[in-house]
Amino acid sequence: MSGVRYSIVITCYNQQEFIKDAVESALLQRHAPKEVIVVDDGSRDGSLEVLKQYESSVDLLVLPTNCGVSEARNRGAAIARGEYLIFLDGDDLFTPWALEVYERLVAERKPATIVSGVRRFEGLVPVFPPDDAPERLEFVEYESLMAKDRVSGMYTGAFVINRLAFQDVGGWSPGIWHLDTQDLYAKLAYSGNAILVLSPYTMLYRMHAANSIRSVRSYIQAGHLIMDRERAGLYPGGPHRQFERYARHGGVIFFCANKLLCAGLFTDALRLAARGGPMILATIIRRSILMLRGRRQVQTRELRPQESSCHRAVAQNDS
Repeated sequence: MSGVRYSIVITCYNQQEFIKDAVESALLQRHAPKEVIVVDDGSRDGSLEVLKQYESSVDLLVLPTNCGVSEARNRGAAIARGEYLIFLDGDDLFTPWALEVYERLVAERKPATIVSGVRRFEGLVPVFPPDDAPERLEFVEYESLMAKDRVSGMYTGAFVINRLAFQDVGGWSPGIWHLDTQDLYAKLAYSGNAILVLSPYTMLYRMHAANSIRSVRSYIQAGHLIMDRERAGLYPGGPHRQFERYARHGGVIFFCANKLLCAGLFTDALRLAARGGPMILATIIRRSILMLRGRRQVQTRELRPQESSCHRAVAQNDS
């Protein structure tokens, strides 16, 4: 055992303006043994010069040419030593309490995966005073990712994965850009117990002009690719789990079709929805069943002891 609990893999491609914030948000995590691996994916904008300032604090892997984000993440994971992997894009950040939240769950439950929430922001990075740190953790535990019964966004930097489970499914799939996290989620669907963190959020998603989510047309190819992979039998579970997978994929296809409709790409949206009709129907059926049956109970844990008002007053007077 390496003694490293978390391997944080940060990928960067021409993100000179943002990469410093991403790296520092990882280095500032203090709640568990970690390593930070940064993969520069052939940047040509000065990102590498920024990253060289951190060579004594991170493992810096420089790719001579741009290989794409999935390959860059896999390259970083290949040299990771941690029990768990967390992948962060170079324009996003962790909250100061991210590893504290994860470690609270890992120490108690040893999940195969953790899915958490994010906060979107534009402009300046939000500042979190120490006395505003969250005191309570709310989460739901499932026997697998596929059993998750609450709708939640899937963000790369808010997805914690056991390294052996990641290796077992072959890592990130090459050739998928949009919906890459959804694809990995489907591959890990039956890899072991999973936890959905409802509060607090653990990642900051930066909104800017070059966000991949703004490339609406990319959802066309990505949506069809997810369906192609399902019909080729590339996701686990076998024929008897097909309905579960369809219900999962249907939500993704509906999301993509809605994005296309909002962008005025009506023909593409209808084609995608028509091809994914059986999956969307499975989603509707499963959500109707959940409404009747009810969802899993939310559990809570204290992240840190709450100080009494008297204790706070004494501390303030002493300072």
